[in-house]
Amino acid sequence: MRFVTDDGATKRNSKRTQMKKQTAVIILALMTISCTAVQYGSIGRQIHRGAGTFTFIDQRGNPNKPISVWYYQPSGFKPDTQVLFVMHGAKRDAQRCCDEWIQYADHYGFLLVVPEFSHKYYPGNREYSEGNMFDKKGNPIPESDRAFTVIEHLFDFVKETTQNRSSSYVIYGHSAGGRFVQRMILFKPDARIRMAVAANPGVFVFPVYSEKYPYGIRNSGMVPEDLRSAFKRNFMLILGDKDVSDDDMILSISSEALEQGDNAFERGINFYDSAKNEASRLGMTFNWKLTTVAGAAHEDAELAETAARVLFLDDTD
Repeated sequence: MRFVTDDGATKRNSKRTQMKKQTAVIILALMTISCTAVQYGSIGRQIHRGAGTFTFIDQRGNPNKPISVWYYQPSGFKPDTQVLFVMHGAKRDAQRCCDEWIQYADHYGFLLVVPEFSHKYYPGNREYSEGNMFDKKGNPIPESDRAFTVIEHLFDFVKETTQNRSSSYVIYGHSAGGRFVQRMILFKPDARIRMAVAANPGVFVFPVYSEKYPYGIRNSGMVPEDLRSAFKRNFMLILGDKDVSDDDMILSISSEALEQGDNAFERGINFYDSAKNEASRLGMTFNWKLTTVAGAAHEDAELAETAARVLFLDDTD
């Protein structure tokens, strides 16, 4: 049997094949751009109205430690809408924290951002709630790789993707998240925090040079001017007066922690009194406040309503 070749058909088929290849390349490129946007936030807007999640890669810090971020943008969002970071506890349950705070975001109209510092990349207290300030040998970790700095970089990303013009943010944390916030107030003097609330931290860094870090500020690298700046911060400690049971939390029982008090509530009272006395002794302005919630134990839900009012209504006067 004899076959006849149609050169025109062959050329048309060749062109079709080439076009298909080019289309495949374009689709692949678009997919790559899309993935880049999801991971890096450099292309497109990641935060939209309602609830959502995205992965934040801190290219200005440590890009090898991705942060999952849950958020909620209420209706009526404006360029000057305030941004609230909520710091999760030791369970690293950022999604639960986000769900719990959505009602307050709707009520007060703030943009809710809840980053998750996973056990994989921030495995222990030192890496997460203590801010990742020092390595296991006690050597200082570069500022760009500290957990506190992630919040600053994430704030810039949130502003960029939502076209938010806020010059500062508010931050709240409960339990291990409260420890994070309390330490950030002390050790991140350039943080753009308008107001910070730490709830039921349980263990503290007392702002005194008589105690060694991580229970005091001796050997922490903190100088008196840093302490002066910290005391001027708009910071509030919220304590549940029933947060007195070891069963309610993983309460540190080290000898240094026990010197702070027998339970979380007692430690919080002692921490605040110590800070106030130290500021007075050094002749420094002291803007910190303390409030207690009657009947509240070690549950974020029991303190969140009070914290939201403090942060957005300032009705404590």
